[in-house]
Amino acid sequence: SWTVTAAKVGELKEILIISDLYAKTLLQITVGAVVWAADWVIQSSMPIIFEDLKLAAGTVVLVEAKSSDGTSITVDAIIVAKEIG
Repeated sequence: SWTVTAAKVGELKEILIISDLYAKTLLQITVGAVVWAADWVIQSSMPIIFEDLKLAAGTVVLVEAKSSDGTSITVDAIIVAKEIG
């Protein structure tokens, strides 16, 4: 997860998801109060491009992953963003 620092403006550029078992990986991405994707299955690593989405101070970007059937999985998420101000 990433939280925009107080008194700053955030720019969300992209999120990259990497899993050792894509077929069993369910993702949920939440930006602020908006669930952007829920129970989403991707087939390979891929960047999700947000094109400098502006975020207010205190906004949280959260990436959650779980197995669809209890199989052990390893998932990494890379949040590419910056803060201004």
